[in-house]
Amino acid sequence: MCGRYVLATTPQAIAQRFAATVPSGQIHVSHNVAPTRVMPVVTQRGDDERMVEFFRWGIVPKWGKGGATPPPLINARSETVAEKVTFRKLLRNNRCLVPASGFYEWEKRGGAKIPHFFSVRDEPLIAYAGIFDTPASDDAGELPSFTILTTAANDLVRPFHDRMPVIVRLDDFEHWLDPNVEEPDLLEPLYTPYPADPMDQWAVSKDVNNARIDTPDLIRPDA
Repeated sequence: MCGRYVLATTPQAIAQRFAATVPSGQIHVSHNVAPTRVMPVVTQRGDDERMVEFFRWGIVPKWGKGGATPPPLINARSETVAEKVTFRKLLRNNRCLVPASGFYEWEKRGGAKIPHFFSVRDEPLIAYAGIFDTPASDDAGELPSFTILTTAANDLVRPFHDRMPVIVRLDDFEHWLDPNVEEPDLLEPLYTPYPADPMDQWAVSKDVNNARIDTPDLIRPDA
């Protein structure tokens, strides 16, 4: 799964990497992005150009609105996303790219949980496959929200978790965002786990476990 990730970059880098228009204003660097955080995503609506928009991480199911509110859905399994009522229409019409620098997973060591940082070597800015939901017209002031697709873990991630984010390769950005691609089976090749060889991982500070702590020190190797 993907429960925490990192985005340490600049608006200029996002604009260049994704060939997207970035709105004026600051994109906040975060070394500890937690669910419900408002973060930048890249969208392409209709035939318009790619845009960076700010959405909240975690889709609240429609059946949860108006009653007991379930926890936001921060991940969607790529194997079943086309079947789930909450996600299947979004997969066809509301796909986005989630800019990131890497993600965290945890190692169980005795009674402790040791965070590890995972990244793609020589690629400081990557993208996760995302889908987003827009609020109903009567939800005044409510932001759109997004979830990150996951796939089976590769050999590097598997010792820590059996799932990892779907990392979209640069050559596949256009296909994932193309609004004319609606059939789910045309997207399935993109769900292949990112290869382990170009990736790195190392243990980091347990301060990651506290979502209120957000400093560059979090991704430094923990001696």
